[in-house]
Amino acid sequence: ITADDTQYVLVTKEYATQADIDNNATAILGTYDAQYAYKRDDQNNHLDSDGNIVKAYEQDEDGKYRDDSGNIVEEKDKDNYKNNYALATTINDLIGSPIGQAIGKPIKGIKGGIDYSSSKYVFEPEQCASDDKTEVKIDVNWSNNTLDDFNFPTEGQKNSLNVGLALPVADFRYYKIDASHKSYYPLKNDLTAALKGSIGLAQGYDGKPLPFFKRYYGGGSSSVRGFDFNSLGPKYKYTNTAKGGELSVLASASLISPIKFIDDSKNMRISAFVDLGSISETPSEFDLDELRASTGVAFSWLTPIGPLGFYAAKPLIKKSDDKTTTFEFMIGTAF
Repeated sequence: ITADDTQYVLVTKEYATQADIDNNATAILGTYDAQYAYKRDDQNNHLDSDGNIVKAYEQDEDGKYRDDSGNIVEEKDKDNYKNNYALATTINDLIGSPIGQAIGKPIKGIKGGIDYSSSKYVFEPEQCASDDKTEVKIDVNWSNNTLDDFNFPTEGQKNSLNVGLALPVADFRYYKIDASHKSYYPLKNDLTAALKGSIGLAQGYDGKPLPFFKRYYGGGSSSVRGFDFNSLGPKYKYTNTAKGGELSVLASASLISPIKFIDDSKNMRISAFVDLGSISETPSEFDLDELRASTGVAFSWLTPIGPLGFYAAKPLIKKSDDKTTTFEFMIGTAF
């Protein structure tokens, strides 16, 4: 069944089973009044969110509505039972970027000639409904840099520490601590070894949550290559969309070389890399099993219009529902 070029799937009998959830399908009642689907108790009865027994109906190949016993439901009563259906849609049709928008696209479905429309899918209902708007923040920064070149260093280190505090004189109240390290070591034959690492911690205080737009996100060219941009970490319930976290741990090791077989390649570098990282919803939920890793090759070129970057990557450690990407090309960023 299609609606607005979106593919929907009718979930029958078991409705949203654990397999549906594992396959990143979201089951929603036909009226979209609630974002759950009927479950079964140990007597095989369908239950609503309050635990009340409800009847469930499905359509056969001829479009007839049937109950669990296979009996045809009278046509005149069909509309009374339409709310007992669940529709499932892929998560990609539900939402956009969690940073760019806290509210996703409206969900629409067509079943049996009846058109259903939902209100917008809200990722952060409590924060979106909050009146918090203002922020007064103080930042303290420290850095130390001994790199021998700004663009293509071959030796030295760069360390930084940033501490930010949103003061309690305004609405938002949180703190962020970010530490990063880069070091480069010259090897033989113009090769350079590079090590990078960063850790970030952010939390709300005084009874206030960390604003969702201040959370950490991982995946993509600036963190763990080979995974979709900002796709790592905990997900919104019944979706495959990252919600961000309070703790970010990232690391990378690279072997960098000039491109000797190209004339005038002083502004070009090629590298082999291994990336590692994770995003945790809270610091206490950090788990080594949630680490993701990838390997690949990257190319950087400083052009008159700015840096260009390209990489090809393959995940080494991933899970079945991870969003991955093999190639990425960037303008304005050198990997």
